[in-house]
Amino acid sequence: MQRHFLKWNRGVILGITAGAAVGLTSLGFATSSTFASASAKLPTAISGSRHRPGPALRPRLGRRPMVGGLVVTANTTTLSVRSINDVTRSYTLNSSTRYLEGTTATDSQALMAGERVHVVTSPGSTTAKTVRILEPRAMGMIVGISNSGNTITITGRSGLERVIDTSGSTSYHEGRSTVHQSALKVGELISASGKPTSNQTSLDATNIAIHLPRYAGKVTAINGDVLTLQLRSGVTATINVTRTTTYRDGTTTSNLAAVKDGSFVVAQGVVTGTNTMTATRLQLGRPSAPVPPGKTAPATSSGPIAPA
Repeated sequence: MQRHFLKWNRGVILGITAGAAVGLTSLGFATSSTFASASAKLPTAISGSRHRPGPALRPRLGRRPMVGGLVVTANTTTLSVRSINDVTRSYTLNSSTRYLEGTTATDSQALMAGERVHVVTSPGSTTAKTVRILEPRAMGMIVGISNSGNTITITGRSGLERVIDTSGSTSYHEGRSTVHQSALKVGELISASGKPTSNQTSLDATNIAIHLPRYAGKVTAINGDVLTLQLRSGVTATINVTRTTTYRDGTTTSNLAAVKDGSFVVAQGVVTGTNTMTATRLQLGRPSAPVPPGKTAPATSSGPIAPA
């Protein structure tokens, strides 16, 4: 309706303007061409704001490109970085390149394979202006444990292998719990923080966190210490429990006898094969849903799931 009104209004304005031009011209006040040129500008004044370019169409000031990723190789003249989408880029290092570790100035000798860095360049250039080394941290799946547990080899998402050295001062955590070094197993996902070693080939870990994968679904079979779960995706998973597996039903300690055919469980542990896990922890019952204000949380049960 607004468009029709503007069109009608525009016609009225043009008609009035033309009539006024003829009348005033006969009196010698102005020429019709003057009003014609003036009337031609009126529609622009009325609807011109509708065609102004939005912020997305306005040119943006140039910014220095910044790429983050893991160091693949590094020396005094060249740096290769693999981004999270598995694209490897090479950068030239020179005497003008700045190196920062956090906020502290350092040099190219601090770069080591597997470190997380941000590289800043000039637009259209592959020469690094600034290389910022982020907090030394390694994350990946354990593929090897040697030297009485003091040397751990992991493989990250990018496929790079990193070596993590531990010592008596290294702390270990699994969720919010403090655990012993013996809790580390091949196949577990861990993250380690610390400082690069003097030879720049591994990481001296001050803290290692264990991130256990989860399988959640309905129990379809129980065969001694082996549970069969049907996951939400429809995939069948095999869960092996051991004497060290812990059980929780809500906030209460439970046991294997409480697990029934049809129960919903969440298993955490070490993946030992395709859709196969050795569980270190088994949570009975569905995860509780958020309770709206003023409502009472429904009672939870670890028993069989009622048919929908």
